[in-house]
Amino acid sequence: YTSNVYLMRNLMLRQDAGAKPNAGDIKPFPNVAYDWLMWIDSDMVWNPEDVHRLIAHDRDIVTGLAITDPPSMRLNIGEFNAEGGTRFWHCRELSKLPRDDNGLIECGFAGYGFLLVKRGVFEAMSFPWFYPERVRIGNVDHYLGEDISWSKKARECGFKIWADPVVQVGHEKSAVVRVKASETVKVEV
Repeated sequence: YTSNVYLMRNLMLRQDAGAKPNAGDIKPFPNVAYDWLMWIDSDMVWNPEDVHRLIAHDRDIVTGLAITDPPSMRLNIGEFNAEGGTRFWHCRELSKLPRDDNGLIECGFAGYGFLLVKRGVFEAMSFPWFYPERVRIGNVDHYLGEDISWSKKARECGFKIWADPVVQVGHEKSAVVRVKASETVKVEV
């Protein structure tokens, strides 16, 4: 266990990754054959058919859609802007986004909540696969999340990232409510 999400994602692919922070050209899962890696956050709500549909696309990197911010209807996909930052797309933009012949949307980045990665992607990328990338926008330093910096690195290696708008998954979240001790509150999640 570690609270460092960058280290944890690297450790999930190679258990000795923490001991080799500057190992250079190491590969995930030594001596293990696999076809796909499916990344699913522990709080995702999904169906097995969603995974099968993503596999059927036979793309290097493909995701379903999830809303990451319900009030704004922000999605888990988006594009990099001219300053090097990110712009998440919103549900209201879906009908305007260009699609390929299979109905897929090419993205600049995708969150890791429900993401399928084909064998060969991690093998083509240098280690560490996940790291905090600093981006300077104006006079302020920002850090890209591990999934966003991974997406950028994958694209720099020549891989495209796709989203299937038919695959729509959700998050099961808990709520934290603070009230005065004398009040009674009922919360439904």
